[in-house]
Amino acid sequence: MKVFKKLIAVILTLTVLMTMTACHKKDEVALTIDGINITSALYMNALIECDMEAKTRVDEELSEKSEETQTEEVDYFAQTIDNMSYVDYVKAEALERCREYAFYQKLVDNKTISLTDEEKAEAEYYAEAYWSYYGYSALYEANGVSLETYKKAFLYTYYANAYFMHIYGEGGEKEIDAETIKKTMNDKYALVYTLSKTYEENATDAEKAAVKATYEGYAKRLEKGEDFKKIYDEVNPSDNSDINITEVTSDTSSGSTSSEKTSSENTSSGNTSSGAEEKENATAKDSLASVIGDEDTNHASSDFDTIYTLKTGEVKVIENKEKTGVAVYKKLDINEDPYYLKSLSDEIRVVLKEEEYEKQVDEDVLKLTLSENTYATNRFKVKKIIYPETNY
Repeated sequence: MKVFKKLIAVILTLTVLMTMTACHKKDEVALTIDGINITSALYMNALIECDMEAKTRVDEELSEKSEETQTEEVDYFAQTIDNMSYVDYVKAEALERCREYAFYQKLVDNKTISLTDEEKAEAEYYAEAYWSYYGYSALYEANGVSLETYKKAFLYTYYANAYFMHIYGEGGEKEIDAETIKKTMNDKYALVYTLSKTYEENATDAEKAAVKATYEGYAKRLEKGEDFKKIYDEVNPSDNSDINITEVTSDTSSGSTSSEKTSSENTSSGNTSSGAEEKENATAKDSLASVIGDEDTNHASSDFDTIYTLKTGEVKVIENKEKTGVAVYKKLDINEDPYYLKSLSDEIRVVLKEEEYEKQVDEDVLKLTLSENTYATNRFKVKKIIYPETNY
């Protein structure tokens, strides 16, 4: 997974950094890439990131080969990936990752891209949240990791976003026109009211049928024109309906962590709006509406294909394929509120141009010259990476 990939994942990629140990300087240079020094800490960051991603890839490939649940512990080091031994693959990926660090650092140094103070603060906030709130410090500190090093590496995901927007965003070198963005929104997203229920564990068929019947009753009430909020409050009596559910969903599920804010701040002169319009479009008009999308989006829903075929105002009851729950959807007009086009535009740019962007960056990264300090890099072994037992 490339640095940019971390930008669009539903969950931020876990980053593990390791500081220096005995006989090695704290800021020891491990790699020099086109004049950019990569410290041992950043090299180790790349090595462990790539190790975790390689393990995930192995798990996925093994699960595809067998429908049975994997019960035996996997010997990852006995596996091969892309015709390479596991260890050699991880090391090769780590070197490429470090080239990307250098690539983005050069863009920052030559002022091709930059971050706003707000984006820098946001990156620091998320890094500290993962470190403290989600308990990642237990893993990092087991490997001698510092929070400051983690925060430094975390910034590269923001640099990747900034460069992507430099190319494809408003006023960018390859700006995507507004009509294409709007058409993609209508092709790949839907706005809905949703009521859902997961069946109790070990529920009988009769109990599941009773729940489904209840939700079919909600659907009939919606079809007759009953107000959704009234039913929603009935289903969720303790819920605070003042919370803007759509806004929270967009912020947490979009891999483009800061792009929505950046887009509103850097509007091109040909597409400006008044201060009143900006304020009006800052949040959704209907806090109970939510966005779902097809499999290419960060709002992916297994029910999207069915919902997409509905007409505006139509209601549908769907029991999931695993028969573990049921949902009622009422399709809304996503074009009625300008908030959605505004808030989804940067994600749509990624959906449209991610592959093209990745290919170009891969080509540019390989042009960078690399000099390796093997004294610094050889002391880090893939087989010696420590993963303490902990829950995240």
